[in-house]
Amino acid sequence: MKEDKIVGGKVYSFFDWVWRLMVLNMLTIICSIGIITICPAICACFRTIKETKENYTPKIFKPYFNNFKYLFRDTWGFSIALVIFVVVCGYGYLWYDGVVGATLASGEKLDKIWLMIAIFSIVIISLGGLILLMAFIQLPMVINYFYYGYKDSARLCFYMAFKYIITTLIESAIVIVSVILFINAIFIYSLIPLCLFFGISLPQYLKYLVSRKFYVYVSEYQDDNVEDYDYMNKTVNRETYEDDKKIIKKEGEENND
Repeated sequence: MKEDKIVGGKVYSFFDWVWRLMVLNMLTIICSIGIITICPAICACFRTIKETKENYTPKIFKPYFNNFKYLFRDTWGFSIALVIFVVVCGYGYLWYDGVVGATLASGEKLDKIWLMIAIFSIVIISLGGLILLMAFIQLPMVINYFYYGYKDSARLCFYMAFKYIITTLIESAIVIVSVILFINAIFIYSLIPLCLFFGISLPQYLKYLVSRKFYVYVSEYQDDNVEDYDYMNKTVNRETYEDDKKIIKKEGEENND
């Protein structure tokens, strides 16, 4: 039928995704207001995009809030770590940058030593911040493709960030551009609608497209080596974990009978 061709066409699909990303971006911004909900909100956005792409979930609001509720316990601690990371790195960078400015204006030899220390500290903070940023970028994918505790999720974030370094650099560029747009939106009002409707959801969508094949490969490889799905510290596929757990419980009850 003509209607089926329209609904299944590329133009319809494009505008359908434009609408979805707009709604998801607004929901993510609203749910991030609580500070500790920043990571749960972003991870829920990514999971909703993933479900839509793989299973085509027609709804947006209910799946998003279900994902947010489901992921909150596993990710709220990362929000606190993220805030501490931004505050510490930002304060350290600005403090040492001020030291550089002050010492350049002075001709004292002792100040030149402080200048070298300040420049070295800025380089260390910048490199450390970049490494942590690259790991944090992996969080939505790690949380949604695996079932890990906080410690193991953090380890896997670093592993995936440097195992597939080219992909990570592409993802980092996407996130950095979005952050720059958010910062410039304070001064350039014409950027506000772009940030408001696509500043978070679009980068998550692009990250999904870039990283999907790598995470599918690693998650399937890990699943082949999982012997006990009921052991919470093992890596399992989050998509099938609850069903597998019910099956194991049912089999255990039948064996006891």
